[in-house]
Amino acid sequence: MTVEDRAFRVLALDHTPHVGGAEAALLAAFAAPVDRSWRCAIAAPGGGALERGARARGIPFRPTPIDRLGLLRPLGSRMALDAVARVIDEARPDVILANGVRSLKACLALGPSGPPLVAFVHDVIEPRTASRAMRAFGLFQWRVRAFVVPAEAAAAALAAAGIEAQRIRVAPPAVETAGPLSVEARAAALCAVGIDPERTVVGFVGQIEPRKGVDVLLEALALRSVPADVEVLVVGDDPFGEHHVNRGRILDRARMTPAVRITGWRHDAATLAAALDVLVCPSRGDACPLVILEAMAAGVPVVASRVGGIPEQLGRDEAGWLVPAGDAAALRDAIDAALREPRERHIRGEAGRARHAERFSVARARAALFDALHAAIEGDVGLSREGARP
Repeated sequence: MTVEDRAFRVLALDHTPHVGGAEAALLAAFAAPVDRSWRCAIAAPGGGALERGARARGIPFRPTPIDRLGLLRPLGSRMALDAVARVIDEARPDVILANGVRSLKACLALGPSGPPLVAFVHDVIEPRTASRAMRAFGLFQWRVRAFVVPAEAAAAALAAAGIEAQRIRVAPPAVETAGPLSVEARAAALCAVGIDPERTVVGFVGQIEPRKGVDVLLEALALRSVPADVEVLVVGDDPFGEHHVNRGRILDRARMTPAVRITGWRHDAATLAAALDVLVCPSRGDACPLVILEAMAAGVPVVASRVGGIPEQLGRDEAGWLVPAGDAAALRDAIDAALREPRERHIRGEAGRARHAERFSVARARAALFDALHAAIEGDVGLSREGARP
């Protein structure tokens, strides 16, 4: 049997039981591989949304305590490494897709041998804001065959952090979208959170953490009164529990801001994003926010920061309005422009929908990811750079 005739086994290692952008993209890709030649499984800490999401989609899930790995926890680290070794031995993957530095460290700690290793680097931001984790990726090059990132801006950030360019592959994230909503579906989604569907709805959907810039949105809303027929929806929380102080401040301020309705985290967040008239994404730094792709697929125009891979997503101002990050006045001006120009909202929303279909469809994203995995199996380090481009 030739390599073309048999199924390839890919094991994704993840460091968290929760579902953030990287995990959502992983679930969407693994739920329906490009063809029957792939067998996908996920190993991650059990008992959380990631395990529930995997099992709901029929993806084999192996509870693995990768989150116990740490220098200050020698016993937990030993247990985690033993569990990772067992999972790899049992799954016998042809390639490992590791999400996060902790997952990479687990693979490296097991020694130089083993299946080809691909790093799934979803949250790289920009070259000028390279984090310690990003710079650490450079230490893994001897073992990592390829680094998969969601945008050209992320590729530039990795290259600035010392990663060899030929190891970097750009592949847009797979996103399960609600698509354009019917009038009835939009009304049902908004009524579910207590909003009159006859009102114009501006919304934020995402994690309540400093990088996402929810405070900038609230500052922008405080500059001028929100029109009486407009409601602002904030959908999200801090699912990883890493920003509870910031979360408390943001939510307290939001509750005191007229016209703002807070829902917390919801499983129908993608549908709510599709039900908006305008999505606001005021990030201070972001590689490729999934919520923007969800909005684009639904024909919802976007007001967003000009950072990271967001301009690649929107095609500059083609599918929305781009503003400087952290500039509350510019953000408010763009929101007001979107609100007073319904025809322009429609034009940019439709442009976003067309752009999503052409460049960011889930089929294209899956194909790009599995192509990168196949190239890693075949030992083709000089991966081509395909995927989302401006």
